[in-house]
Amino acid sequence: MMSSDLRKRLADMAKEFSFKNHEVWDILLYGSFLKGKEKPKDLDISVIVKEGNPFDVAFRFKTLLEEEFPPERLDVKGFLLEEIFDENNLVGFALLVEGYSLLRDKFLHEELNAGGYFLFRFSYSHFPQSVKMRFLYAYRGRGKSPGVLGQTDSVELAPGVVLVPVKEFHNFRRFLSLWGLTFEYAPILVGEFKREAGSMGYFRDDAF
Repeated sequence: MMSSDLRKRLADMAKEFSFKNHEVWDILLYGSFLKGKEKPKDLDISVIVKEGNPFDVAFRFKTLLEEEFPPERLDVKGFLLEEIFDENNLVGFALLVEGYSLLRDKFLHEELNAGGYFLFRFSYSHFPQSVKMRFLYAYRGRGKSPGVLGQTDSVELAPGVVLVPVKEFHNFRRFLSLWGLTFEYAPILVGEFKREAGSMGYFRDDAF
């Protein structure tokens, strides 16, 4: 199944499940499938509920998914809505950055009026001059060639400090690895995003 077809099927199943389970606030797809990995093996999904037992709701959605997908491929977790917007919850913040809403058919950070990125930090100062020049051509581009920055729509904030869109995470990380560079990264939201969960209500489709 192609990635676009798979995402659509997951969205259809999520919307049907949400219609029958009113405690569901959103169902998010995240992980390798959305970050540009060529052949992701797992489907990472989080079920966000407004109230009740998130683990029970997540288990029921996983059971539904198992009708069409191998159980070993599914990683379905449950969270309360308040956990997602808790500033001290790193997992919740990561979901805000990279989670794709299967109910809204868009990234959650877009619904929050923000941009979702990974901030990469690395150094190439140890390269010999000849190697450094080749790296910079591949990194920043040369002439009509955009380099990896242009290819991934990434933004260089300073030498070795780059904002990379969520969907280009694996492509950029692969580029750094090919050059033998060590690096670190962290999810980040850019923009003045909405924090009021109540302002993000979902419409229900009576077709289900």
